[in-house]
Amino acid sequence: MILAVSTSGPLASMALTESSTGAPVFLIENQNLKQHSDFINSALDQLLSFTNKKITDIHTLLIDHGPGSFTGVRVSVSFAKALGYSLNCPIYAYHSLDIIFAQNYTTDYLDQNVLVLTNAYRNSLYASHFKVTPQMAHSIPKPEPFLIKYNQVESYIDQLKSPHPVRLLGNGYQAYFQNATTLLPKIIPPPEASIQMSNYFYTIPTSLLNTRADLKNRALQDPHALGLILLYQNPNSLQNQTHWDSLLPFYLRLSSAEEVLSEKVPASQR
Repeated sequence: MILAVSTSGPLASMALTESSTGAPVFLIENQNLKQHSDFINSALDQLLSFTNKKITDIHTLLIDHGPGSFTGVRVSVSFAKALGYSLNCPIYAYHSLDIIFAQNYTTDYLDQNVLVLTNAYRNSLYASHFKVTPQMAHSIPKPEPFLIKYNQVESYIDQLKSPHPVRLLGNGYQAYFQNATTLLPKIIPPPEASIQMSNYFYTIPTSLLNTRADLKNRALQDPHALGLILLYQNPNSLQNQTHWDSLLPFYLRLSSAEEVLSEKVPASQR
C-alpha cells in the first residue's frame, strides 16, 4: 500500500491506495490546523480499519515536507520518520508548492508562467516559479522554492517579462493579492473551488485522469495527499526518494518564536 500525507497547510489530508494508478484511493481530511497532530494518528487507524489492511501492508510513504506551517511540517516529517523506521520503507518527500502545482496543472497552462504562492506570514510568501513547456505533460520539474516579501512581488512578476498574464496558484493570493490592485492586469488569479471543503472520509477512483478531475473541481490551493499521488507518478519522482534517517523538514525562514529570540540575542552569541 502507498500512504500519502500532507499537513503543511490549513488542510491536512491522508490517502491510502494499493497503486498510484488504477486503484481506489481512500482519503480522509481535516481542516483544523491546531488538530493536525491528533488527526494524523487517528486518520491512519481509520484508513487501515476501513480498508481492512495492516500497517505492515504499507510499502511506500509520500510526504509533504514543506515549506508551510512549522508545526504542520514537523508533524508530517516526524510521522514519516517514525513510520519509515518501523517499516523500513522508502519515503518520497515533495515540496508543498510542487504539490499545489501538480493539483492544478492543465494543458491550458502551456507556454505560461505560473507562480505558486502560499502564506508565510510576517508580510512574506513562499514561492515557486514554473515556466510551463510541452515536456511538463510527462515530467514536472522541481524549481527551488524561495521566500519573497509582499513589496517584492510586483517587481518579481515584472522581471519575468511574461507575454501573457502570470497565472497564480496557492493560498498566497488570499493572503495578499486581493489588495494589490495594480497587479490585477498582470495576473490570472487562482480558480475558485466548485466544491466546498469539509471534514469527511471518502473513496475515489485514482486513474491519473480521474484524480486530476477531482482536484480540478475542488481547485485546491493548499497541498493535498491526492497531489502527492499525482507527483509520485511523475518520472522525476526518483529524485525525491529518501530514507527515514535522511528526511528533513524544508524550512525557508525561522519560526516566529525563533525570529523573536534571534532579535534578542546578539549575532556574536548565536
